[in-house]
Amino acid sequence: HNAQERTMAMRAAQRVHGVVSKRYCQMSMSSILEHLSQGLKRELGIAFHTRVPGVRGLAVGGCEDNTAQFAHLSTEMLGNKLANEIQAAKNREEIREILSASRPSSKGFQEVLKILGAKKSVESCRGAFSVAASLRIPGIAHYNTFIGILVRHKNLKAALDQFECMQHADIKPDVVTYNTLISAVGKARDWETAMHGFQQMRKEGIEPNVITYNSLIGAFAEVGMWEKALIALDKMRSAALEPNIVTYSTLISALEKSGQWERALKIWEDMHKDGVHPNAAMFNTMITALGKNRQWEKALEIVRQMQTVGVQADVFTYTSLMSAYVKGDEWERAVKTFREMCEAGIQPDAFAYSTLVRAFAKGKQWELVDEICTEMKSSGIQLTNRTYNALISTFAKSEQWERAADAFRTMQAEGIKPDKITRDTLIDTFEKAGRVWDGAPYVMRELRRAGIQPARRYGHANTHV
Repeated sequence: HNAQERTMAMRAAQRVHGVVSKRYCQMSMSSILEHLSQGLKRELGIAFHTRVPGVRGLAVGGCEDNTAQFAHLSTEMLGNKLANEIQAAKNREEIREILSASRPSSKGFQEVLKILGAKKSVESCRGAFSVAASLRIPGIAHYNTFIGILVRHKNLKAALDQFECMQHADIKPDVVTYNTLISAVGKARDWETAMHGFQQMRKEGIEPNVITYNSLIGAFAEVGMWEKALIALDKMRSAALEPNIVTYSTLISALEKSGQWERALKIWEDMHKDGVHPNAAMFNTMITALGKNRQWEKALEIVRQMQTVGVQADVFTYTSLMSAYVKGDEWERAVKTFREMCEAGIQPDAFAYSTLVRAFAKGKQWELVDEICTEMKSSGIQLTNRTYNALISTFAKSEQWERAADAFRTMQAEGIKPDKITRDTLIDTFEKAGRVWDGAPYVMRELRRAGIQPARRYGHANTHV
């Protein structure tokens, strides 16, 4: 409690980018000094999360809220300072000097890692962590943060390497570690490694939580293994863990992609029984699952549920319902839904217009098909590859051979490159029309110009195109 200690305290505060004067700008210098002198109770490392030799701690006695805010602000500012220095370092020796000089506390180093990760400075983060490991700074929280950063930046191999390193350093992984890695390998479509990780954590006595099961279910969903995903759901329930919106969303999406609409509907019903409320994305997925399988009546029921609970329908909702109607040969309902969408003030996109085109084609309203294409262009909506594929496919199914050929020519004129779907649809169109010899050479010539090689040849194998 003397002038020398006060002076050293103020200098320490100024080291953190003038934090005291910024934080307490409304206070006089004497008031600041009084606060500092009252708080010589803890080490400076607790307040600033760094060590300054010879100086004891700074805290505001009797003002705990201010102390916490002061310390948090100090940690963030010091973290930024160290992160910037590490980023500017030319090699790991310079990083070692920075860390050795600052000796950041556990929270301080955690902040540095987070800042470097947020800046997407992965190499600097790796350098800092490697040096810190040699100084025996990192603990389980730091490893988890670092592994999470590597995973977010698509460096799964390095994340798995760090998992091995932490075990060699006698730091036991926890549920956060396993959750991060199971999720990462699952997204990389490596369900076997995800399953191995799940089994390994249980062997080590680490109980899986909801996030663990969601990650495992997600791993199975990525590769279409919906049966295993449902088994994982049963195990989750057996462990007295309640599925949440992520669980149900992942399952319903997996079942939708696999064409298992009846199972998806069962999961949907279970979700409601469990008191989990779906969001707009889940409603849309369920509508899509039913629509793909010509269950337009059930899709309409889901839309009505959506309206009842007050979830706002979007362009995807309306388009999915329109598509369900088209597949169910209810083209007039699809047209009506399009109008309702416009009346609701929702701007149709290219996919919505493409679905409307399919609806009119289903009803053989060819003039309206042409009008819609013109309207799209006048509205500034660019006809995409997907739009033209829908047009060509629709014309082909209705035996409108000339229209299909004209759509392809327009597509070429607008500089839209045909893809495999375009190629296959056109070749099938000319086959069915009995005009394969006249049409196929032209199509194949245009496809070759677009860099797409036909998968097969028609007619004479030595036809020059």
